[in-house]
Amino acid sequence: MFYKHYLIFLENEKVGRRQAFHKLIQQESDFDNINSYGSQLDHLGLEYYTHIISTSYQSISSIEDKDSFFRDIDYYEDFEEFLEVAKTTQSLCAMDVARYILMLQPTTPLKLQKLLYIVYERYLLQFQTPLFNEAFLASNYGPIIIEDYDASQKENQLLSVEDDQSIFSMSDKATLPIKYKISRLKNSVYLRELVQSVIAEYKDYSAEDMLNIIQSNDTAWSRAHDYAQNETMSTELIKEAEPVKYAIN
Repeated sequence: MFYKHYLIFLENEKVGRRQAFHKLIQQESDFDNINSYGSQLDHLGLEYYTHIISTSYQSISSIEDKDSFFRDIDYYEDFEEFLEVAKTTQSLCAMDVARYILMLQPTTPLKLQKLLYIVYERYLLQFQTPLFNEAFLASNYGPIIIEDYDASQKENQLLSVEDDQSIFSMSDKATLPIKYKISRLKNSVYLRELVQSVIAEYKDYSAEDMLNIIQSNDTAWSRAHDYAQNETMSTELIKEAEPVKYAIN
């Protein structure tokens, strides 16, 4: 007996794992669902391609065993979950990276902003291009992105710039689009390793400890803050200033 597997692949010109939706075709009415899936993707203007493959088993592993083309893929069997991933845009924003940090390590809003800045600075210095378009401001609390707080307050994920008590994390459902965005980056492996290393480096540091390091003499924060409180920390300023020193563990 053979089983038909219907697959939808997202078009992805970026480096990273492919994403696919899998449905086992077991009855005639399944084709109506398949047409509905395509209509929803078309309505959103998303690019995709499809495959139908037959195997002797119902499992996804049987597809991978039959043809190596179908290996190293993130498969989804819940179409709504797949659709959320498909809606994800190609470019990262600051909140995406902040959510990725929270996914790996629940933390306070104040510490989150500092982890986010250090990741941003090191990525910028490594590739000479910003990780996202939002700019940091040199506040009394260290580098912050106002858009992050405005957006996160609506989502009840973060509170205020002054809050260093509440601990926030990410729900499992919210992590899927973030993982997909990260996977589409040309430098996705570097970014994942960078975030993990920064989290590990500062795991025993409080937000106040990190603030003291970031506010060291001649860093981008100190240069911008000396000029004016809440001054924008431009990419050129960050490139020219002293980088934030590595933590001593």
